[in-house]
Amino acid sequence: YGAKGDNSTDNTKAVQAAIDDCLNGGTVSVPSGLFMTYPLQIINAVGLNLEIEGSLVAGSRDGWPVEGGNYIDFLTISGGSGVTIKGGMLNGMGTPWYIAFDEGKLKYGRPDFVVVTGTKDFKLLHTTILNAPQFNVYLAKTDGAEFGWVNITSQWYDGGKKEPHNTDGIDPGDNSNNIWIHDCHIDNGDDSVAVKPGSVKSGCTRDILVENSNFYHGHGCSIGSVGKGCVKNVIFRNITMTKQENGCRVKTYSDEAGFVTNITWQDIKIRETGSCISVNANYKPPPKNPKYWINVTDLHFINIDGECTSSDDAFEAVCPAASPCFGINLQNVNIRPFTHEMVCQHAHGTANNVNPKSCLKS
Repeated sequence: YGAKGDNSTDNTKAVQAAIDDCLNGGTVSVPSGLFMTYPLQIINAVGLNLEIEGSLVAGSRDGWPVEGGNYIDFLTISGGSGVTIKGGMLNGMGTPWYIAFDEGKLKYGRPDFVVVTGTKDFKLLHTTILNAPQFNVYLAKTDGAEFGWVNITSQWYDGGKKEPHNTDGIDPGDNSNNIWIHDCHIDNGDDSVAVKPGSVKSGCTRDILVENSNFYHGHGCSIGSVGKGCVKNVIFRNITMTKQENGCRVKTYSDEAGFVTNITWQDIKIRETGSCISVNANYKPPPKNPKYWINVTDLHFINIDGECTSSDDAFEAVCPAASPCFGINLQNVNIRPFTHEMVCQHAHGTANNVNPKSCLKS
């Protein structure tokens, strides 16, 4: 197809042509080298494999296409089933984007990097994503996906002092279900994994397992934020989080009716992190006369070992008086230093072997 891995030739047409020829099944092979390209799309593919030995490198912002007031997402997988991306690197060349965003110099919204929407049985395996301009991976209406042995790194800039804002690691949302995230390394500047809501009518974002992974410098294993819709049946387990802003986190607010239920964090180690456990159902102030609430129930924190630096919200469960949280279960939770007291507002549940002492109402 004429692509050149010299890190300067624009290979967008060549790579897209190879993808289009494999939409009904086949393998697109990216050999060793640095293949510069602008946004690519995999639309309604069935059984397509994208095998990368080298790197797909995003082109510079001045040549990036714009649509609807935003730069177009880099790699979109939409419709179809059985698409697998394996190996190599996807390099977003994001540092100039981070700087321009922080300085208010972007005319359009930044692109997300890998967007998976309306597809089935997607896999991303043994791949490195480096310096995505904004969100690394976002899933919408995806039925079945696996992310395994993935390294996501969004580098802090200015000598490591400045955060690459809004570089979420992996965000399943919009009714995505049956998602397995495992054996991943995520080092970024926002949520490591954030499960976003789906609609009640369509069954919620649900049935998600995140396990055997290490997260650094981000905002934790999060549910939300949820201001409408629902999330249910999520497990985070066997995860180590280091130098995070947050560890185990739920963030909700009440724009419309919805719920968060049956969420588990189990066998979690948290080190050098601001807030170890935060259930905040007042994430945004409610309207003056709220009509709707996000009901938060059945949250399970099991075998949590945390070293936290925040003095205000290291360990909290804060819920509205009009919509208390119920079914918060704390088992073998150890948050240090013990000078941090747990903070509770309208939060109900049970506790066994918890330090500092639980303030949950029975």
